[in-house]
Amino acid sequence: MIPPMPSVHARNTLSGLVLILFISGCSVLDLAGTQPEGPTPEEDTTTGESRQPDCQWQATRGVAQLVEKLNGKARFEFFPGEQSVKAPYHSDWRQGEEFKAVLRQSDREGCGPEIDIMESLEPT
Repeated sequence: MIPPMPSVHARNTLSGLVLILFISGCSVLDLAGTQPEGPTPEEDTTTGESRQPDCQWQATRGVAQLVEKLNGKARFEFFPGEQSVKAPYHSDWRQGEEFKAVLRQSDREGCGPEIDIMESLEPT
């Protein structure tokens, strides 16, 4: 005796469930080495330069003191927090000089910290 054929509705439902399981199962797979951890710098196709990843910054206003100059970079001590940060050096800055500054930090890998030096606190 031949078993009865399932109804068209039952076959479509079963096919739909199998398709959904297949699609959702593929998205759960973690293929090692296919996706980098965290954001990575992207190359700007117009200039060929690398860009910072999409960072979500937290800005803190404070004071930055120029501690030393090394190879075209300046090392600042930022307050509050006593954090050491590097920035491009300008020849008119003097060691020990203090500046108004904004420290930008992110929790994302590959992002900062960065410092924006505003103006000197020294009288002109």
